[in-house]
Amino acid sequence: MPEYVWRADLLTLWRERILFTICLVAVVFGPLALIPSLILSYIENRWDIIVLDTGAYLVALLILAGRRLPLPIRAGIGLLLFYSLGAGLLILLGPNGAGYIWLFGASVMAACLVGVRAAIFALILNVFVLLAVAGYIHYGHPPWAVIVPNMMEIWLVMTLNFMLINALVSITTAALLRGLMNAFEKEREAGVRLRRSEERFRRIVENLPIMIVGTDGTGRYALWNRECERVTGYPSPEIVGRPGTDPGGPAMGLEPGSADEPWRPGPAFRDRESELICKNGRRRTVAWTNVSDVVDVPGLASWAVGIDVTERKQAEREVLESKEKYRLIFDNAIEGILVIQEGRIPFIN
Repeated sequence: MPEYVWRADLLTLWRERILFTICLVAVVFGPLALIPSLILSYIENRWDIIVLDTGAYLVALLILAGRRLPLPIRAGIGLLLFYSLGAGLLILLGPNGAGYIWLFGASVMAACLVGVRAAIFALILNVFVLLAVAGYIHYGHPPWAVIVPNMMEIWLVMTLNFMLINALVSITTAALLRGLMNAFEKEREAGVRLRRSEERFRRIVENLPIMIVGTDGTGRYALWNRECERVTGYPSPEIVGRPGTDPGGPAMGLEPGSADEPWRPGPAFRDRESELICKNGRRRTVAWTNVSDVVDVPGLASWAVGIDVTERKQAEREVLESKEKYRLIFDNAIEGILVIQEGRIPFIN
């Protein structure tokens, strides 16, 4: 295939494949029909048929070898080849040859490689070719027409039937490919919208002041925003693509730089708090909330948001310690007051 095909749309890819397949089959299997035809033409001293068939085979080789040429040029050469064979064989052999088969193939080929308008144009061209052969029968009296009674009437009936089947197949094929082209275009537009939506989502996520992590279908990290980098000290390139683990799991207890794999923070598959070991060795407490079931994000199998609550937890511990300290002081004070009220003076050393 030409190099540009892999960067083109799917319809162009399929058209290239169709043209390549037609030429490949013609080149590989063509000799099975070409050689007997050449032998028979040589026996009957029909050098015109020999030149026509040999030239057609060489053109098929040219199209197959000239893959660097643009698709419209190669398709045009192929259509010209089909029409040359069709018209030439009809004029030289009439219905005894395979000319009408090549005309049929030309219209179908035009439908596949170009589109509906080309198919209709090819059908009109087929009508003109067949009517031209009818005029040749009437005025030229070719040898193959003289020996058949009512040849003109037979030819016109054959033309009508041929064009009916030819139109059905060609227009149906063109309509089918046009529908595929529309479907490809809609799919491409949907893909563009999806990528834009993902880009907007990631830009928003990157700048939110909360920790957001996500894993893909293989369990590896696919999302690690800036807040995660700030809190943990692990930059995104060191995390994205690595296997994810649930916060609080065995990997969470590893110190950075240990023989085992260093700490790999992961999304909370359950709402929980977990203590993380940062890259500098400090510990941070993060409250995680699983949001995978709430919002479905393309490309992420699971994702969670977290808030660094280390300072809050420290303040809570300090408050509890203060409460406990004042409770002890208060209890001792109450006990001293009760002793004095009972008339018992504590022994003072």
